[in-house]
Amino acid sequence: MLALALLALAGPAAAQQGSPLPNLPFPFPLPIPGAEPPAKPGAKPAPGPATRPGFTLPFLAPPLADVPPDSEAKRQVLGRYGPPMTGRWASLVSEVGARISQVTRPVSPPSGFPVTLINSKEVNAFAIGTGDLFVTRQLLALTNNEEELIGIVGHEVGHAIGRHAQQSEVAQGGRNGSVGLLKLLSPELANVMGVSSALVVRAFQRAQEHQSDVAGTKILADLGMDPMGMHRAIRILEADSNLQAALLGRSVQQGAMDYWLRTHPVSTERMGLIAAASRLAPTPSVRNDAAAYIKLLDGLVFDDAPEEGIVDGREFRHLGLNLAITAPPGGKLFNGKERVVLSGPTRIKGVMGGVSMEKGTEAAFVALWKAELDDVPPPTPTATTVNGRPALTGELTRKVQNGTVRVVLQLVPWNESLAMFMLAVDPDGAGKTALDGWLGSLRGLTPADQAAFRYRVVRAVQVAPGDTVASLAARMAYDDQPEARFRVLNGLGPDDRLTPGRWVKIIAWIREGLPARPTAQSGSKAIPAAPPPAPVGR
Repeated sequence: MLALALLALAGPAAAQQGSPLPNLPFPFPLPIPGAEPPAKPGAKPAPGPATRPGFTLPFLAPPLADVPPDSEAKRQVLGRYGPPMTGRWASLVSEVGARISQVTRPVSPPSGFPVTLINSKEVNAFAIGTGDLFVTRQLLALTNNEEELIGIVGHEVGHAIGRHAQQSEVAQGGRNGSVGLLKLLSPELANVMGVSSALVVRAFQRAQEHQSDVAGTKILADLGMDPMGMHRAIRILEADSNLQAALLGRSVQQGAMDYWLRTHPVSTERMGLIAAASRLAPTPSVRNDAAAYIKLLDGLVFDDAPEEGIVDGREFRHLGLNLAITAPPGGKLFNGKERVVLSGPTRIKGVMGGVSMEKGTEAAFVALWKAELDDVPPPTPTATTVNGRPALTGELTRKVQNGTVRVVLQLVPWNESLAMFMLAVDPDGAGKTALDGWLGSLRGLTPADQAAFRYRVVRAVQVAPGDTVASLAARMAYDDQPEARFRVLNGLGPDDRLTPGRWVKIIAWIREGLPARPTAQSGSKAIPAAPPPAPVGR
């Protein structure tokens, strides 16, 4: 039986990695439903569940202490992401935590697992060492029913029960703690130019992932739900990650975004384990009301939040900073966690962000160059203007294998304490016109910019007779790959079709409820004056 097999594996291996949960090597012996030898005539039935008796894994862990209402670790998370979201979507994830807490007793905290919804476009969910759980609104928007959400949160509960959050970490390398521009955008150029800073994300150990996968699967089964909910959710997140990589370029996507899959890598091994464990569970007894769930998500902000600035086609506009930039034709902008990223045209790459002018503009220029380009000597900046604003700019061209690389840094004082910087590389020197046009596009918001400002939200729509994937995808608030985005958003495979009456999600533009225009002193979560603290134990 599964429980006996796991108990047999729980000794030395668990002690070696310091986890109270058993080490789960793959493949471990799983009973196959229907493959048990037939009972002898007259034999008494074996004790335990009558259906698929292998799914009786106990939580082999001591109880968790109550989660403190406040802690330094939680403050660091909220310092990075901003205040928790409130309202019906926050209540949804909080209720999921309460239900999971009931079926994980006695090892769950006495008052249950608190789950916080954070206002982030990152696709992420994580636990920290206190027992706090966090889900981003973007991950929530990608789920299509309660089983998928519970599967992901249940997986994080497995990490909390196993104390994995105390053993795993997210580390940023580089002597200045910076993710260097070249390493983030163009690793091959970084190597030839000698830039050494890098981003290192340390994933959970394989055994920890297996433990949490089994925990999440069992939680769904104990709730009477389809234990394959987690399997489906992971496939959706994987499809979204692949889509973003295709849209932005894989190195940009990996450097600029935090994905659940970066610390929870998908493998055939993992997905096979989840499917095998799911086959041991009883037949689901709880009806999955996907329509009600999708309708509940209606109105949830998707991608950029209006207070963080919005990428709309080739434009980026930020109300709070009174700022706009335009990507050159053929280029794409991405509003990252701390910076706006330019990808293309050709091989041009760039970032825009904010930096403190506490020590003056020239000192900020030199500090930025060293932080982003490591030991590459900074050029002497020259004074110039950008759309009537004073600025400093400096550049160098370095010979590399098969050509040259042009690197440009522009620094524009924006208010009394904040300067905006734009740093770009042109790997082969062929994009001077496009790169210079991007640098020169930095401006205060014009009346046309203000009138065009809008943001994206989830809309729940019912499939009508004659609707197709293509016709509904045409209503999506994107010009690039709307059908691929629609399929990922709704968990549809490449050959899946729609039936009338089904409820699905689209992403639509709205202008209602825009934040009031803050003063010029206001900062930005998307482009802060200084890097925020990283989350703990993610």
